[in-house]
Amino acid sequence: MSDSAPKVVSYAQTWLFIMTIVILGALFLVAPRQAISQDEKRKLAGPPVFSIEGFFSGKFSDQAEAFYNDNFLFRDRWLAAADHLTSLRGFKSDFEVVREAASLPPPTLDGIERATPVIPVDEEYQKVRAVIISKGRAIQVFGGSKTTVQPFAELINRYQNSRGSGVKVYAMIIPSGSDFFLPRELTGGELKERRNIDEFEAMLDPGIINVRAYDAIAPHTGKYIWFNTDHHWTGLGAYYAYRAFARSAGLEPLPLDRFTHKVLPGTFLGSLYYRTRSKDLAANRDRLNYYVVPGKTRTWIIRKGMTGGFLSSLYFEQTGGGNSYGLFLAGDHPLVRIQTDHKNGRKIVVIKDSYGNAFAPYLAAHFEEILVVDYRHFKGNIPALMQQYGAKELLYAHNSFAANTAGTVNYGRKLLGE
Repeated sequence: MSDSAPKVVSYAQTWLFIMTIVILGALFLVAPRQAISQDEKRKLAGPPVFSIEGFFSGKFSDQAEAFYNDNFLFRDRWLAAADHLTSLRGFKSDFEVVREAASLPPPTLDGIERATPVIPVDEEYQKVRAVIISKGRAIQVFGGSKTTVQPFAELINRYQNSRGSGVKVYAMIIPSGSDFFLPRELTGGELKERRNIDEFEAMLDPGIINVRAYDAIAPHTGKYIWFNTDHHWTGLGAYYAYRAFARSAGLEPLPLDRFTHKVLPGTFLGSLYYRTRSKDLAANRDRLNYYVVPGKTRTWIIRKGMTGGFLSSLYFEQTGGGNSYGLFLAGDHPLVRIQTDHKNGRKIVVIKDSYGNAFAPYLAAHFEEILVVDYRHFKGNIPALMQQYGAKELLYAHNSFAANTAGTVNYGRKLLGE
């Protein structure tokens, strides 16, 4: 072999490397980009904005790095592959498979007669990143206590005391499904969410009406009331909570066949799938059933202030994919105003988290006006809002995790003007 052969190989490797960089760079510049990552449920970084000040301060380079990290070629596929490799490494802290004993006693709670869910027995489950995966369903483990829920009860009491006579205040803790779907190996037969809700109810002022959504949902755990791959409940799960609220509010809930049943085209993978990348969840994709309330409604999304806004709909049927839950109320907004054809003078303010999105449309079957407040985004004042619209009823509807979180209470106090 001549002395020039190694040089030829070296030159070829160099030019191959350069051409690869050039081609990848060109593809990076011309390839279409996502504004939002469906997998991560967040907005992706945009192109950096050049300025002399930003260049010397390092801000421009930080923006450029973030832009590249969020937009490199085939990003979603690389992330999926990385998650898959991580799951194969078998770290005990992130992944375990256990066979549950079927001989544990049935769940009880101090002899209180409540609706009791049927908890799965004798099955395998996985724990991935603090999410339990059982029978193709993802479940978050509830860990609240009397101590963590007490500030939330005190917050509701503050609302009751600030409203004066003639105003009804309702409180509804929405279960997360932890009691309903966790294998008994992990619960020891204890229903932690139900205990937490009982403790919460005991701390409420007598004038507050506690809505037992848990008891209305528990008998229906064999139905499609929670998504398999997402942390939210389905439209059917929200329906059973609506029935509990209606009865608490002195209303006769409509039977399910009075609503128009629809199904959003296609299937989707939700938030807990993207958190775990579980193959079991990927094989058990969700669908979105919803039940359209009878009668005419007019819906406005108000992003600033308490009036105005733009026309929307109770059901945003143009959604899909990982954002399918955005069907309800078109997602989370500071304030959604719903008017109906009912002329009964009943107006209600609903302070909610995202679980309330699937619940609030059912109220259009009874109330003349519904004002749906997302406590995380609304910048106004609840007493002023109620006075503005003449609302005499207030419902606090939060999932059990939010009800046991200090941040929820801090937001609530701001809305009260404290």
